[in-house]
Amino acid sequence: MRRVFLSALGTRKYLDCIYKFDGKVSSPVNYVQEALIEFICEDWDEKDLILIFCTREAEKNNWRDRKDFGKGLESRLKSLAIKPQVKMVLIPDGKSDGELFDIFNVLLKELKSDDSLFLDLTYSTRLQPFLYTVAAGFTKMVKGVRIAGVYYGAPEVVGTVERLRKLKAEERVIPIFDLTSFYRLLELGSEIESFSVSRSLNSIANFFQPSSSICEILGLSSKDEELFRVKQLLERLENIYRCLLHARSSELENDYSSSSLYTDLFVFESIVSPFRSIMDVETSVDRGFNASRWCLKRGLLLQALIFAGETTLTELCKLENRPPNDFHFRRTIWNDLLLHVGSENNRNFNKNEQLLKGFYVAKAAFKNILFGKVNMDSRETLFSFLHDILSEAEEGIKHRHLSKEQLQLKEQYGERLNPLAVAYAGVVKLKDNMVLGGWTNDSNGTKSGSFLADKCSKQIENLYEALIAFMEQI
Repeated sequence: MRRVFLSALGTRKYLDCIYKFDGKVSSPVNYVQEALIEFICEDWDEKDLILIFCTREAEKNNWRDRKDFGKGLESRLKSLAIKPQVKMVLIPDGKSDGELFDIFNVLLKELKSDDSLFLDLTYSTRLQPFLYTVAAGFTKMVKGVRIAGVYYGAPEVVGTVERLRKLKAEERVIPIFDLTSFYRLLELGSEIESFSVSRSLNSIANFFQPSSSICEILGLSSKDEELFRVKQLLERLENIYRCLLHARSSELENDYSSSSLYTDLFVFESIVSPFRSIMDVETSVDRGFNASRWCLKRGLLLQALIFAGETTLTELCKLENRPPNDFHFRRTIWNDLLLHVGSENNRNFNKNEQLLKGFYVAKAAFKNILFGKVNMDSRETLFSFLHDILSEAEEGIKHRHLSKEQLQLKEQYGERLNPLAVAYAGVVKLKDNMVLGGWTNDSNGTKSGSFLADKCSKQIENLYEALIAFMEQI
C-alpha cells in the first residue's frame, strides 16, 4: 500500500515559522510542508509519494528558487534527503467550472487503488479545500483510497499576516490541527446513510474502537460505560439486520429490546430508528409482522412473505403449547392443515369442487333409480346404506390426507379457522410463486414490479388481520 502526501502551494511569499504538531516542534521553516513531511513522513520509503499541486504562478513563486522569494520548496525538500519520490503537478487556477473539474480529474489520475492519503489543506485557496475533500471521498469509493490524515496549519491563531511580519521567526509558533477526526465523522455519516438502504453495521462498528478518533471527539474512553453500551447496541442491531436479510424468523424470538442499551449519542438515532418497531414491541406477532413490513419496504419481498407465514405458524404452535421448533407440528400439522382448509374456502384453491358436485349428482341419481325399481322396505334400506357410503366418501374427499391430529384441530377451531387459513394460503401461494421464479399457472406468475409488491403487501396485511382476529376469538 502506497502512502501519498498531498499538498498545494499558493502564490504569496511565506514567512519562516515554527510549527508544532502532536507534541513535536519544528525548526524555523519557510513552508508548512517542510514541517509536516518531517513529522509524518519520517519512516516513508521509495515506494511512497509526496505530491505537490501548483498553479503556474505558484510554481514560479514558491516551487522554483527565486531571488525575491528565496529558495523554493523543491530545493528545500531535496535538502531534507527524504526517501519518497517528490512530484510537482501543475493544476489550473480554478477560475471556472471547467478548471475545477480539471483539478478534480488531476487528483483522480494521480491516486492509485488502495493508496493511503495524507492531505494538507494549509495553502489551499478559495474552493480548493472543499474540492480536495470531495475528491478524497470519491477516490475512497471508486479506488479504495484510504484517507489516513487531514491537516491544517493555522497561522491565524497567532495573528494576522501584518502581525506575523512584526514577530521574529522564533515567535511565530503555528499550530497544525489534525482534522482527521472530523473527516471520520463525515465517513461515519456516509456509512449510516448507506446502511439505511442495505449495508452491514460492521463498518460503523469499526469507528467505535477504543482508540479511534471518533471516540475521542465524542468523549468516549475504553472504560466508559457508554462506549460499552454502544458496542452492545451495534452488535444487537447487526444480529437483527442479518435476521431480516436472511429471513431468520426463529432468531427474532430472542429478546432484542433496546431499552437496556439506550444511548443518547446523536449519531445513533438514525441507526436505531428503523429497528425500533422490531426491537421495542410487546408481542411476538407484532415483531414478526413488523419484520415483514421492514423487508417489504426495502424490496425484500420473499423475506417479507417468509416472516409473515412463519410468524403465523409460531403463534399457532404457542397456542397449542407446543414449542415453535417442533418441526412436525409446525410444518406437517399446522402448515398442511391451513393450506387444506384454505383450499376448501377459496375458489382459487378448491380443486375438489367439481368432484364434490359429482357426488351430489350421483346421490340424486341413485335416489331416483331406487325409488323407481324396488319395493318400499328394500328401497329405504338400500338408499340409507348408499347414502351413508356416499356421505362418508364426501367427507373423505373434504378431509383427504388429514391426520387424526389435524382433524382434531379442525374440529376444535371450526369456522373460526377459515379466514386465517385462506389468508395464510394466499401468502404461501405468493411465496411459492417467487421461489419458482414466476413459473406457475397462476396469472400473476409473470407479473412483477409494483404489482407484485402491492400484492405482497395486501396479502401480508390480510394475514396479520386474520391472525389477530383468530387469536382474539380463542
